[in-house]
Amino acid sequence: MTLNTLQYRYPGARPFTPEQQHLFFGRSKAVRELYALLQMEQLIVLYAKSGLGKSSLLNAGIVPQIERDGKLTPLNIRFNAWTEGKTETPAQITRDSLLSDYDQSNFLPKIFPDDRSLWFAAKTRQINENQSDRGIFLIFDQFEELFTYPEEQIQQFGRQFAELLQAAVPQRVRRMAELFIRAQPDLLTESEDDLLERRLNIRIVCAIRSDRMSLLDKLTPFVPQILANRYELQALAREEARAAIEEPAQKPDQYISPPFVYTPAALDTMLNYLTKSNSQPIESFQLQILCQSVEQQVLRTRDTQVDQSDVGDPEQVFRNYYDTQIAQIEDPSEQLSARRLIEEGLVYEKEQRRLTLFDVQILDNYSIREDLLRRLVDTHLLRAEPNLRGGYTYELSHDTLVAPVLKAKSKRLEAERIVAEEEAYAQREGELNAERRKRKRASQLAIAGFALSGLSIAALVFAVIQTISVQNAKDLAEQSQKETQIALTNLKREQADKQGLQLENLVQDAQVYERAELWSLALRTMQEARKIDSTNGMINQKIKQYEVQSKK
Repeated sequence: MTLNTLQYRYPGARPFTPEQQHLFFGRSKAVRELYALLQMEQLIVLYAKSGLGKSSLLNAGIVPQIERDGKLTPLNIRFNAWTEGKTETPAQITRDSLLSDYDQSNFLPKIFPDDRSLWFAAKTRQINENQSDRGIFLIFDQFEELFTYPEEQIQQFGRQFAELLQAAVPQRVRRMAELFIRAQPDLLTESEDDLLERRLNIRIVCAIRSDRMSLLDKLTPFVPQILANRYELQALAREEARAAIEEPAQKPDQYISPPFVYTPAALDTMLNYLTKSNSQPIESFQLQILCQSVEQQVLRTRDTQVDQSDVGDPEQVFRNYYDTQIAQIEDPSEQLSARRLIEEGLVYEKEQRRLTLFDVQILDNYSIREDLLRRLVDTHLLRAEPNLRGGYTYELSHDTLVAPVLKAKSKRLEAERIVAEEEAYAQREGELNAERRKRKRASQLAIAGFALSGLSIAALVFAVIQTISVQNAKDLAEQSQKETQIALTNLKREQADKQGLQLENLVQDAQVYERAELWSLALRTMQEARKIDSTNGMINQKIKQYEVQSKK
C-alpha cells in the first residue's frame, strides 16, 4: 500500500465505499439476508431511518459480494433532486448510466432507430456483454429523489422501469420488430434474432427512507409489485456495534494508524454512551465519529491499547467535531455565514432541537453560496433531503450536535458583543471629543466676553459647570473603556489558549508522522501549524526537513 492510499480505520460521518469493505463490520447478518433475497427476487426495496447506513450496506456489503460472484455488474445511480431549469430526466440519467462506456453499434438501431428507452439501453448492454453473459445490478440510492421531479417525468420513468422488469421482450418491441422483419426478411441474422429474444438478467435495489415509503404508491400503476419484496435495515444492536468498533482496530493491514485494542472498560464507556445505557438503538453516525476520535488519539500517543481515559468524554468529542469542521472553512466571511446559518437558522435554542430550512431560504437569507452548502453537507454537519416541490431542505445532521452548536453560538455572540462595545466606545469617544472642542470654544468666548464687556459672573460660572460635566463624561467613558478592555483581554487569552492547544496537537501529529516516516503527511500537518505561529523557528526548521524527505 502506497503513502497516497493510506486510509483511516474509521471513515467517520461519510458512508463506507466499496474500497472500505475490509473495514465494514457489524452488518454481516444484514448483508447475508439482503444478498439471499437478491438471489430470489428481481426487485427489492431497502428502507430504513435516515442515518442508519443504507448506502454503507450497499456499497461495502452487497456490491463487493456481487463483484466476487461475477454474475452481475453493479451500477450505482443517483437522480439528485430536481431544481428549476434542470433538463435531465430520471429516465435519461438511468439510461446514460446503463450505456456509459458501451459501444452502441449493433443491430438494435436497425429496428429501433430512435428508441431512447431503458429497455433499449439495457438490451444494448446485454448484447455487448454477450460473451460474458453478465447481468446488471442497478442500485437506486436515495430513491426518494425521484419524486421531486415533475409528475410527467415520474410517470415516464415508471413506464420504462416496468419494461426493465418484464420477463419477456416488451410487446411494443416485439410488434416493431415483426413489422421491420416482415418488410425485410433478412434484416436480422439468426444469432441476432436469438439475442433479441433473450431475457434481460437484471436485479434492482431501490434504497429509500422509511418516512418516504408512501411515495412508492406513485409507481404502483406501472409496477404493481414494487412493495412485494422489502427489506428493513435496523439500527445496530449492541453486539453488532461492538464488532464495528473492535474489528477495524485490529486489522493487520497497513493503515494510517497502527493496530490497537480496546480494554473492556473503554468498550463499555463507548457502548453505554451510544445506547444511552441500553435505552436506545445505536446510530452509525455517532459510532463512527467516536471511533474516529479514538483513532486520532492512537495516532498521537502510538499507544496500542485504548483504555477509558483515551475515550475521554464522548460529549466533548461531538463538541470538538463541530468546532473542527467549521474551522476548516478558511475564508472568514464564509465561516461566519456558515456559523450564522447553523447556529441561528437550524437550531431552535429555546427547545434545543433542530430546524429545517429550504435551500432558497438559505441562499436568500444567509449569504451562502451553493458550493459552501455542498461542503457543509460533505462534512456531514448538514443533511440534505429532497423536497417534493424540487430542490432540497437542510437540517443539522444529528441531534448530538445541537448542544455543541449552541455553545459555539454563545461564544460567538459574546465575541461579537465585545467588538460592538469597542466600536460603540470609539464612536462615543469621537462624539465626546467633538463636544469637548465645542464647549471649550464656548467657554473661551464666554470668558472673553466677560472680561471685555463686564457681563455677569453667571456666564463664567456656566462655563466652569460645563467643563466639569465634560470631565465627568470623560471619566465615565474611560471606566467603560477599561471594562471593555478587560473583557477583550479575557477573550483573547481564551482564544490564544485554544490556538496554543491546536498548535500543540498539530506539532504532535507531525512528529507521529515523522516517526512513521510519512513525510508528506508530516509536511502538511506542520504547514498547518505554521499558519498558527509563522515565527516559530522549530516549525520552520521541521518544514524544511520534511520537504527534503518528501522529495526522496
